[in-house]
Amino acid sequence: MRWPTRLIWGGDIAETVIDTGRDELPSLLIYGDSFTNPVEGLMYYSFDEMRTVDLRHYKDMTLADDIALYQPDVVVGIRDYESLLSTDYNGSPFEIQP
Repeated sequence: MRWPTRLIWGGDIAETVIDTGRDELPSLLIYGDSFTNPVEGLMYYSFDEMRTVDLRHYKDMTLADDIALYQPDVVVGIRDYESLLSTDYNGSPFEIQP
């Protein structure tokens, strides 16, 4: 197994891309907030390309556009309960954030 091309786990960054070099495994998109950080290390063993989008900071495109562009095999949403009550920032995954 080769090491990922870009390996940045944790922290509050807009997007993380981890390529494990195992093409036989499915691709994954995880979206949410900082709750996604600890999951990256666990998912590493089961997926090839993993993309994590922190909706508090991601301003490139909408979540729907990101899914359409990269077409991941699996999409997982991990969010805290408080963010589900708000439509500000990570409460609006289908709008580009201000």
